[in-house]
Amino acid sequence: VAREMGYQSRFYARTPSPRNSGIGSIGYLLDSQEHPNVMSDPFQQHFLTGIEQRAGDLGGHVVFASVHEEARDQVIPSLITDKVVRSVILKVTNDTPQRWIQRIQALVPTAIIMHRLPDHS
Repeated sequence: VAREMGYQSRFYARTPSPRNSGIGSIGYLLDSQEHPNVMSDPFQQHFLTGIEQRAGDLGGHVVFASVHEEARDQVIPSLITDKVVRSVILKVTNDTPQRWIQRIQALVPTAIIMHRLPDHS
């Protein structure tokens, strides 16, 4: 029915053409119940500003999202399932399930940052 009505997949609507040399959208996914406090930390602000500036230099941008509930419930965030982002930077906590991280890594290139968790690869 969607095809008959002319609807187009979000994936095709948001995916740049191969000729576009930009990196596209990167998701910065923060697994934290303290999202507002983390974002107001001066170190975090400086760090996130650097990520955003570098992404812009490479022709992309960063989409920030708090994903604590998704991690807890082991649901893949819609930024990934709807193909809004091409890759993710994932800031995890001690409570972030390893299986959830692995499922995300299977779908998009993933960088895990700022953690000292022996259980996480």
